[in-house]
Order: sequence, then structure tokens, then C-alpha cells
Amino acid sequence: MIGAFHRRFNKALLREEKRVETIEFVSSNVDLEQIESGQDGSWVEELERTITIREISDRMDGWTKKVWQARQYGYSWRDISGFSGLSEQAAKKKFEYGLEKVRRSIVRLLKGAKTKNSD
Repeated sequence: MIGAFHRRFNKALLREEKRVETIEFVSSNVDLEQIESGQDGSWVEELERTITIREISDRMDGWTKKVWQARQYGYSWRDISGFSGLSEQAAKKKFEYGLEKVRRSIVRLLKGAKTKNSD
């Protein structure tokens, strides 16, 4: 029994040593500064922008989201008005109205969060 215990114990020790060897710990800010991504903060801004855009597009109605995606892919207002069956001006106004609805819902959400935090 003692032999079985020693084998299992040694096997566990070897696994732990391998795990420690494969993991590098960042122990201080000095180590973090040596990492390139620790020095470059532009990825944070890009991530925040991407999250914001996704949250806004998730609040859009179907038509507004479809037009927004079409504009991202380079479609003109003439192309969009063609597939939507509206005039260019009507398509622009409908899109602006959809964006305004999203803006108002986000403002309402933020005001609600502020009143909850102040309570």
C-alpha cells in the first residue's frame, strides 16, 4: 500500500511541476509593461466601440438594422430605396427616425440606471 501511495504521490508531483512550468505568472506592473499589449491601449477603445455598436444594433428594429448593415457594406441610399420601395428621402427619414427611437430608449435606460444608483 505504501508503494501505491508513493507512485500516486510522485505522479501528482510530476503533473504539478509540468503545470507550473507551462504557466507564466505576471507578478508585477514591471512585467506587464514588458508585454506589448500592456503598453498599447488602443485595443481597449476598439473593444468598447465594438460593444457599443453591437448594443445599439441589437436595439434596432429589423428594417433599421437591415439598412444600417447595407450602409456598412457600401450601398447607396438609391440602392436602399430600391429594395425598400421608398423614395431616397423617405428611406433616409425612416432610418433617422429608427435611430432616434434607439437613442431615446438608450437615454431612458441610462436615466433609469442613474436613479437606481442614486437611491
